[in-house]
Amino acid sequence: MVGATFGCGLLRKKEPSPEAANLHQGAAQIAPEDAPKVISEVGENWLYGPGLGQTALNVGAIVVFPPYAIYVLGNSLLSMSGYEPLYVSNLLPDDERVEFNEMYDEVTTAPGRVSAALAGKEFRSKEVASQRMKAIVSESGGSKRSPTSGDHG
Repeated sequence: MVGATFGCGLLRKKEPSPEAANLHQGAAQIAPEDAPKVISEVGENWLYGPGLGQTALNVGAIVVFPPYAIYVLGNSLLSMSGYEPLYVSNLLPDDERVEFNEMYDEVTTAPGRVSAALAGKEFRSKEVASQRMKAIVSESGGSKRSPTSGDHG
């Protein structure tokens, strides 16, 4: 009972950011023929950004300590349900949390930096990836299709 009360006290609803709302609105307007470009951009943002390292770290931790999968799945469910994920670093004091997150970012961005360098591409930080996605979504969402472009009859 104490654990459930403690755990529920840590749960916080995600505050929707205006940037996410705008990106979601634009994504809803993407024409089907523009979808491959958007999917390619998402994949490259993952491969040449911190996503590759975060995935490798999570998979490695699950292989070494299988119960960690419960934590990862739980955070995924929280996120999909509109809640902020729970992180151990949230329990640290502010200074230590900032230091821990900087170290974590250094570790998780390394694979993306290496893959970007090997491919001759730019490393995509979260900010750069967000800007690139905004540009593609606004470009794709702004393209108007003709009323008969999907008709075959």
